[in-house]
Amino acid sequence: MQFTVRKRRNPPAVIIVSLIDVLMVVLIFLMVTTTFRQQ
Repeated sequence: MQFTVRKRRNPPAVIIVSLIDVLMVVLIFLMVTTTFRQQ
């Protein structure tokens, strides 16, 4: 039972890390688009 609990705790951490990466890419994209609009 302890092993199943440990396996269940790992995927959410990976999902959170992937969400952070996606948010960083979106922020960079928005920054680039705003700089092009200002020019």
